[in-house]
Amino acid sequence: MLLALAGCHSPPKPKIALPNLPLPPPAAPAAPPLPVPAPIPTVWSFAVGSAGCAALAAGEAGGFGITVQSDGAVDFSVSGAGGTSLPLAVGVPVAIRFGGPAGSWKLSGMVGKGVSIRAHVGAGNEALGMVLAVLGGGTARAGDYALGLPALEIPPAGAAGSAWFTCARNREHG
Repeated sequence: MLLALAGCHSPPKPKIALPNLPLPPPAAPAAPPLPVPAPIPTVWSFAVGSAGCAALAAGEAGGFGITVQSDGAVDFSVSGAGGTSLPLAVGVPVAIRFGGPAGSWKLSGMVGKGVSIRAHVGAGNEALGMVLAVLGGGTARAGDYALGLPALEIPPAGAAGSAWFTCARNREHG
């Protein structure tokens, strides 16, 4: 019986030597993060007219604008310098952010014509508070760095900003 069982097994397979294969190359190291550009310094200018009150903190690479309409509504805008267009279509939503010692906020804006992002806030104390925060100085930006708009370093507006804010408050509570 043992002989019958021994005859049913197949002979061991011969071992075949495989060639040594090269190891895959090591994974490439992750690209270092892009440096965050320093905010661009700006300088304030103010205008008052029958259609509203306008303030602009502008620098060589862009600007941050505030327009208080005759009905008290406020438009905020971030724009880049130069004649190029943004890589997004007009009307695409892009956030505008502001942060400073007098307050921080974020608005949903939209790509406008040229190199600008605009956000609209209806009349009210919230809009005036946002304006006051910007007049206190800080940093404003729209979208992320890939969009190509600079971060803007906005100085405190000082006495000229206080005088201009009287126009904004009068439009709001006119």
